[in-house]
This record gives sequence, structure tokens and C-alpha cells, in this order.
Amino acid sequence: MIKRYPAKQIGRIGELFIGWVLEQEGYHTTICDADGFDLIVWKNNIVKRVQVKSTSVVNQNSAGKFFSFSLGLGASKAHPNATYYDILALVAIPAVKINFFPVGIYNRKTVKIKLTNLYEPEVAIKHFNKIYKRR
Repeated sequence: MIKRYPAKQIGRIGELFIGWVLEQEGYHTTICDADGFDLIVWKNNIVKRVQVKSTSVVNQNSAGKFFSFSLGLGASKAHPNATYYDILALVAIPAVKINFFPVGIYNRKTVKIKLTNLYEPEVAIKHFNKIYKRR
């Protein structure tokens, strides 16, 4: 059985997990209390802002398991865009799976991601590396 956590704690678990994954890959990370992004990530003089969205709820429909992520930013739940962050990290806590997306891939406030589109950290970090190198 998956334990239910308060929303703020779910967010913190996701931020710490993404920080841990990136630090293992040689990136430097700092958790930030800022509207629009959660982590500053840097390596080789390249700095990126990462927005982390986490969920602890598994949903299921006829197509299979999926996770819903609320992408609204800050107190106003603004639409995600490059004004706020560079890279989006999604964390499915019960599955211990993640994925990374460049800013702008989603322009809505809520997104549903199939379990098959979330990956083990060792696989997802390869996707992060490609996004990170983009200018």
C-alpha cells in the first residue's frame, strides 16, 4: 500500500530525488524556493532552471496506468513557459520513475503521462543530458 503524503511533502520528495539523480551524473544542484522553478542545475558553465512536478497517485483506465501532473506554476498556477524554467522533470513516486522534457513541450496546466512514458533514472538521465546541452 502506498502511503499518502501532504502535497508539499510530495513535491519535496520529487525535488530531492531529481537532485540525487542529477548529482550522481556529475551535475551540481541547488534546491530553490522560487516561483516557477525548483532546482538550479549546472555543469561545465551551463546553468539551467528545472521545474519538478511530482505525484503519488496512480490512475488507471482502459489504456493502462497513468499519472496526472499539475503543471501550473506559483500561487496563480500560471501556464508553464520559458519565462519560468528550462527543463521540466516529472516524478511518479510510487513507480520510482521519471522523465525530463524541454520547456514548451506542454502548454497546459495538467498533463497525463502513461507509465510507459516514464523511465528508470538510469534511462531518463540520457534524455536529460540531451535537453541540457540545447541552448
